[in-house]
Amino acid sequence: MQLIPVYIQELCQDHDYVVIPGLGGFMKRYRPARMHPTSFHFTPPGTTFVFNERLRENDGLLVARVAMRQQIHSMEAERMVTAYTRSQLELLQAGETIQFPGIGRLVRDPEGSLRFTADPTASYEPSAFGLPAFQASPIRKKAVVTAPPEIPVTARKERRISSVLGWLAAACVVLALLFLPMQNSGGSGSHQLANLFDSIRAQQNEQIALLYAAEQMPAISSVSSTRETNEPATAVLVIAEPVEQVVTGSGFWLVCGAFKEQANAENQQERLRNSGFEAAVQVSGDLHMVVVPVPQGTDRYAYRQSFAETTGIKGAWLKKE
Repeated sequence: MQLIPVYIQELCQDHDYVVIPGLGGFMKRYRPARMHPTSFHFTPPGTTFVFNERLRENDGLLVARVAMRQQIHSMEAERMVTAYTRSQLELLQAGETIQFPGIGRLVRDPEGSLRFTADPTASYEPSAFGLPAFQASPIRKKAVVTAPPEIPVTARKERRISSVLGWLAAACVVLALLFLPMQNSGGSGSHQLANLFDSIRAQQNEQIALLYAAEQMPAISSVSSTRETNEPATAVLVIAEPVEQVVTGSGFWLVCGAFKEQANAENQQERLRNSGFEAAVQVSGDLHMVVVPVPQGTDRYAYRQSFAETTGIKGAWLKKE
């Protein structure tokens, strides 16, 4: 009779329900796979059991298993099952808990009803064989580095012009102070000062024109003046020649992206080349910029709009070669 709980566990592995005559029946229920929403703990699918007190009719399944394992007559096996059921009911009536290995435990509450608690570790689902529970690690996204906005060429030129004008204004003030003593000697000093200012103003206009024509700002080499007792002081303004720039095509690039990783820039270059664009990769500091030359004779703003509509890259900007 002590082996009857073992026979019940064996029957639960092979059948959807097992009836203990006079006590109740265990029914198998499928439990799907589960994931905890905060800890990301995954549990494989399995089975659990519920107890139905109304299933008390003898279906012969438990009696047949006892007769087969004990190698006795079915009538003798039925008497063993009846005696087992009677002993379990007496234990429940006394307030004790009955353990069914691999199934759960059964107890009678103060109201006289049977309360069943399934074993959480029990699982008889063949499809879940070999699937352990595990906890997934969160996916960490890589930080995306974007290129800083480039200062337009016109803004850089305006800054250079303002700097040059400031230096020229300071030079004019110094020269005016040098020529003040000459005003007492006669009008010739005033005429010379006016001619000098006109010369400086002409050179200033020429300097502004050169700044707009050249890519790099010409350097003002030196401003020197000499002062002697017998001769009037003269100022010499030396302006360096503009650096010759080699400009190909229209002179503008269309920057289609800036990447810290060279592989990402090369992937962008390959996609643009497959779309028919002559894309290239330029290195600027730690960034790899993917650029497309603006064809010669093409309006660069219209070309950028057409490029955005064709490739879907809306954030491309123009860069002078």
